[in-house]
Amino acid sequence: MAFRAPSAIRLQVLEPLKKHKNTVLWMHGLGDTSAGFAEVFEHIVRPSLPHVRWVLPNAPVRPVTVNMGMEMPGWYDIFDIGRDRSLAKEDTNGIRDSAEQISEIVADEIKLLDGDASRLAIGGFSQGGAMAVRVGLTWDSLLAAIVAASAYVIEQNALLSHELDTSTNQHTPFMAIHGTHDEMVPVDFARDGFSKLREANLANVDFQTVPMCGHEFPISTAKLVGRFLHNAFEGDAASAAQSQTEPKL
Repeated sequence: MAFRAPSAIRLQVLEPLKKHKNTVLWMHGLGDTSAGFAEVFEHIVRPSLPHVRWVLPNAPVRPVTVNMGMEMPGWYDIFDIGRDRSLAKEDTNGIRDSAEQISEIVADEIKLLDGDASRLAIGGFSQGGAMAVRVGLTWDSLLAAIVAASAYVIEQNALLSHELDTSTNQHTPFMAIHGTHDEMVPVDFARDGFSKLREANLANVDFQTVPMCGHEFPISTAKLVGRFLHNAFEGDAASAAQSQTEPKL
């Protein structure tokens, strides 16, 4: 029997410390929950972004084929992993179901911003980052920013056929940040996918690396993400794109 995601996704929300001006929607990775990211954002990033409402959805619990069918939070199933850690076959139905649910959350949050999508950023870690890219690049209104941490590009062919060179979010500040020692999502695999997006004239895709960092979201990376978001919300795209200080590969 095919997995059916629940109709509603549980949200963890950190309300802004001051008047609400912007929103960040952030998705966690496979087997995780929003809790760890909420703690990091609350104590490390939130003080410097007091006008931001943080919305952290929790993925539905589903069987994961590559993990012998064990049930865990996940935005989509993983059937198999190639030698380069790529997905030999993608869970198209699961990806699109989650994209629809995340899109509903985005739409609801934009309403709270007086209908101004350019005040909302979308991001995530690993699977969650992949979903942020999938939803962000196909959104029909200009967003503030897209962030992909230790993530990769899913449904590449579908995205690249989406006429990204004329996409509404072609010039949206886009931060892809990855550890050089990521054992789960190798940096070369991730870089290849984001390079294809750059080749599709997504000028603001900025792929950065964090030396000696594995598949993790350390405080140093959280601070870089916070700085990037601050610049993006202030409308300084050039500073947002260069807000990371770590060298590129």
